[in-house]
Amino acid sequence: MENLAFFSNQNSFISKSWAYLRNLKELFPSSPILLLTATCRQIDLQEITSRLEINYQQASLIRNISFEDNQIVYEVQKKKENKAQFLNEIINIYNEIETGKCIIYCPSVKGCENLIIELQTKISKEIIAMYHGELFAKQKSAVLFDWKSEKIRIMIATNAFGMGVNVPDVCIVIHTGFPMSISNLVQESGRADCDGLPAKAFIMYSRKDIRTIMGIYSNGQPR
Repeated sequence: MENLAFFSNQNSFISKSWAYLRNLKELFPSSPILLLTATCRQIDLQEITSRLEINYQQASLIRNISFEDNQIVYEVQKKKENKAQFLNEIINIYNEIETGKCIIYCPSVKGCENLIIELQTKISKEIIAMYHGELFAKQKSAVLFDWKSEKIRIMIATNAFGMGVNVPDVCIVIHTGFPMSISNLVQESGRADCDGLPAKAFIMYSRKDIRTIMGIYSNGQPR
């Protein structure tokens, strides 16, 4: 291990990995570091170099696409307070798709559970699935397999539906509440642009969403 060529870390914004990466850097000071994440701004690079005690001038930020260059049309709208109207709105958006898939993001696990129960009364159960951080590993694997094998056309998920889930035929991404952050919005809506073709991202909002997000940040609610 004396001559380590380089080391890499996927999802560089996981706070628990800072100390581990810093220790690696101290053990192998001359080895290059490759940090991979879905989104990274210049200010994020500054934080990374500061936390890992790396000379900022020796770091490079490499991105293969900019947020401005994508083919996604964004639509922000107030969420319907009436549950039936809210469900009909989601169904109407989904019905715009002739071919392809739809991802529906919810701010919480409970939101996913409620939405999938309600949608399954109006849309075929066979094409809808749910993904969040509280599922067992086998459940996650099974859902991802069905998603990538074209069995599932609608995925209801929290932001745990992240790395390794991209498929080229997602046409629509719906946020049923405020995304947790701008980075989350870019990452999650960007899954509708994997093939570079025109796609749509809908962001629904309400005052309750703000309280939900504040509660998640305050209480550390699992994803």
